[in-house]
Amino acid sequence: MRNYIRKTLDEGYKASSLDGWVGPSKDSTLLKNLSEVRFALTDGERAALAIYEGRLPGKKMTGITGIRSNPQYREGVIEIVKHDIANFDKWYWAEVSGVIEHYFKKYGGYPIPNIIAKELLSTKIIGLNDDGFHYLRELGENKDLVEKCIFGFKSKEEYDRIVSMNPRYDEFRDKALHEDFTEADVNWAIGVVMDLDELYMEFGLGELFPAWKESLEKAVEILKTRKLDVNYVKIGEEILELPVVEPHKMLEPAIV
Repeated sequence: MRNYIRKTLDEGYKASSLDGWVGPSKDSTLLKNLSEVRFALTDGERAALAIYEGRLPGKKMTGITGIRSNPQYREGVIEIVKHDIANFDKWYWAEVSGVIEHYFKKYGGYPIPNIIAKELLSTKIIGLNDDGFHYLRELGENKDLVEKCIFGFKSKEEYDRIVSMNPRYDEFRDKALHEDFTEADVNWAIGVVMDLDELYMEFGLGELFPAWKESLEKAVEILKTRKLDVNYVKIGEEILELPVVEPHKMLEPAIV
């Protein structure tokens, strides 16, 4: 199992244009800290994988990826994220960025003030963002500086403490879930529209996979916030009128 976990996570992170999964280098450490392995299944086949450790309080997600051999791998990742949000009172939490951060925002996760990150994490925090949510820290052997954020509470005591010290938590949460999009987000959105427009215009694309539709909807949402010379919003909305391929039913993520 440990070889499968490491290989699946590493392949998934590299497929997402990352250097690979940054986890324990030793299998003995990986297994010692492992508290849960969760899969999302479709038609009995694994679509996504997440692992959690018990070294810190609560159930910290330390890796999540779609399994690319399954065409519904994105839906699988989403189901796991939605599971952890719905079960926040079982103290699932995660340090995230990129697309996983987007999913936690989209499906109503519970953001943690960045000042708490210093207490939650054993790593050094380089700086706190003015938004009160994001922070900078070093990651990996090369100690690259990355922007991260945390969703989920580590315990009932932590939940009570955060809410009591921040009586306007609902406002903080709403702001974190709907913060302004960055230039990187806009560039990603343009890329999504251009790629699908090429398939649409040059290759006769006649229907959308659910994951394509979801990405395009997100891209259009982002682009509506910007004034651009090319009307990418109009192009995206035209493609969104295409029918969607009916997916197989996704089963509830299973714990092993």
